[in-house]
Formats: sequence, C-alpha cells, structure tokens
Amino acid sequence: MVTQCADGRRHAATTEMALRAVVAGAVEQAAAYGLADAAKQFAHHDPVVDLVHHDLDKDVADR
Repeated sequence: MVTQCADGRRHAATTEMALRAVVAGAVEQAAAYGLADAAKQFAHHDPVVDLVHHDLDKDVADR
C-alpha cells in the first residue's frame, strides 16, 4: 500500500505512521492517532510492516 500527498512530508507521513501502527498491531502507538481499537484487531497476527519515507530530506513546500 502506498499513500502520498503533494509534497510528501505532512499528511502522507502521518497517515502512513498511523496505518503502520494499526496493521502492526501496535496498540500503544496507534492510540496516539486515536486508533487503538483498530490496532487491537491485528495485535496477534505479527505481520511485518516496513515504513519508508522517501522525501524527508526535502524542504516542506510553502503554499
């Protein structure tokens, strides 16, 4: 799964971190995004989830 936004630094990164926490079953991390209940569904599945941010070295676009 891939999520992205126009400058790749704000919404997509936050969405990916929240999604990763849920799918990885990381209940405490998911709770920071208000998604603890969703993460509990995955807590016993032990999936491997990789998270890669491609544009963190770029400047945030001023709009």
